[in-house]
Amino acid sequence: MPAQSLRIEATFDFSINGEMVTGTSHARTASAWQGSFSAKDMLPPDASGVMRLINKPGESFVVRAQRDDETWEFDCQTTPLSGGSLQMDVRVKHNDGFVAENRQTLADGETKSVEIGGPDAGEVTKDRLSLIYTLLRIDAAALPADHNGAFKQASINVGAQTADKSAASPSKPSEIASYRRMRPPHYPPSALRAGVQGKVMVNVAVGADGAPVWAEVFGIEPASAVELGGAAVAAALQWRYNPAMRDGKAIAESLFVSVDFFLKPDKGEKLTEPDPVRPLPVTYRKLTTPVYPATAMANHASATVFVRAEIAADGSLGVARVEQALPDSAADFGEAALQAVKQWRFSPEVVDGVARAAAVRIPLEFRADANTAPAPLAGSPPLEPIHTTLQTIVVAAP
Repeated sequence: MPAQSLRIEATFDFSINGEMVTGTSHARTASAWQGSFSAKDMLPPDASGVMRLINKPGESFVVRAQRDDETWEFDCQTTPLSGGSLQMDVRVKHNDGFVAENRQTLADGETKSVEIGGPDAGEVTKDRLSLIYTLLRIDAAALPADHNGAFKQASINVGAQTADKSAASPSKPSEIASYRRMRPPHYPPSALRAGVQGKVMVNVAVGADGAPVWAEVFGIEPASAVELGGAAVAAALQWRYNPAMRDGKAIAESLFVSVDFFLKPDKGEKLTEPDPVRPLPVTYRKLTTPVYPATAMANHASATVFVRAEIAADGSLGVARVEQALPDSAADFGEAALQAVKQWRFSPEVVDGVARAAAVRIPLEFRADANTAPAPLAGSPPLEPIHTTLQTIVVAAP
């Protein structure tokens, strides 16, 4: 193939102590580590659910993992060699300090691994880090014309100008742009105060009716800008989508939505890592859409529900209960809210670089009319004081 059209495709899985933290297969096990990755270009998941990273020769893809105030970064540069083989140079950093550099040569399509740390690794780390990867030469001319559409179709500048950049293939789910404009992401106050900017990749499962089933943070750049992830998934759960089509019929499918948070219009500037010891509130990481009670839907009823939840230091949900449902007759809404919250995942509160358990309040608005919030009720009893109230989740009747 011509040298100018040569691209290198990479797939990988990254684990720490045997727990899958991140990877192009999206397989992940429960872990205190939060993983992310970035590349110049990516192909959306194929039929088996595997994404593929696409780089020009000499470009890198980056894999990151963070736990509390500890960060690992693997910068992986791919280079073609004569004879058809490939070279992988992996530069490993721990908390921005250089740890190791590893160079491997592999055949086209071969799988290799980079191992760092472990119980017998001296002073490097007692954690065992494993990057298993595969590299493959491909011709850029063979890539589908819309190969990057799934990632660019939904980009947005929060706080700057917005623009819809491209449309997705009609065979894939795509976002209806008007919903994004009407319901833009909420810039988290903690991120505004700290001047945090970043990019969030959200994986959204879309039903055959175009409604989101769930939304999950897939990756964040920079990795420590976790509060932006919560705002992104909360927004993505409110948007509507054109469903994927197969043989002329709408089907359930997932897509990736990129949400960019910028305080300045210049998207080309380098994203700096925020202060790693700044306090972080509890934020959403994965949300499923609550079920609108059938009786309430038939009666065109709306309600506001407040759920009080205990979030553990690993982000898991502890005890959760309905704190208040308005009006008083909204018991069905309270049960629907509680059942949904029990399926959600969170990023924990972090103080002085250490994750800790925290109590939060989660407001949910069930709207019979998607554009009209439930009317406040006079004389409602006050809620108990609480340190953190998360962003309101809006649930519109189908």
